[in-house]
Amino acid sequence: MGWHTDHSISRDRPVFSATYDLRCLADVLPISVAPPYALIISWRQKREAITMFIETVNKTPASSKGKRLGYLLSLLVALVFALTIYPTEANAQIVGDIEVNIPFQFHAGNARLPAGKYRIHVLDDSNQAVMEIISADGSTSALFQVLEAQTHNTPGKNELIFNKYGNRYFLTTLFDAGNPDGSRVVESDYEKRISQQTSLEGQEHVPAQHRTQQGK
Repeated sequence: MGWHTDHSISRDRPVFSATYDLRCLADVLPISVAPPYALIISWRQKREAITMFIETVNKTPASSKGKRLGYLLSLLVALVFALTIYPTEANAQIVGDIEVNIPFQFHAGNARLPAGKYRIHVLDDSNQAVMEIISADGSTSALFQVLEAQTHNTPGKNELIFNKYGNRYFLTTLFDAGNPDGSRVVESDYEKRISQQTSLEGQEHVPAQHRTQQGK
């Protein structure tokens, strides 16, 4: 891993490249390593690996999250690249940063977050499989995994949709105005347990805006 000059590429600046041994990934993410000729990776295994990445970052103390995220993200890039040669489900369709004011405590993936203003975007270099939510003051952040979502009725506005079980809210989908293709949050184990114990009361729709729409 490191900076070097590649004369075969027309660039004014050196190129940064990284080579990973699968055993390096295995040290950080609990995935099994097999010889290349025996490597058969299913979508389920890919999702489990990404989930482990998200959980590792979300458990990292805020003071060291930036450095830890950069290191793990570089490993995730290599992992996602290795897995993209296999058929998978489609991922997020949300483009750009979304800003939203959520008036209640809620869950996004495995993270529980307080009410407040947030910014949401697809995590760079995650193959559109991971989104990040950050509070407006930067004090709270979390990652969650997403897949493609589709609706028969084209949304008339940008919005986040939450499943409501009693006083618990779970982020389930995100849509852009005029686009029937959105992002679906992968259901957490906690939401699965709650859905088995409590009936779904309905869904809460919270309007959102892209940062460009606010002139930023």
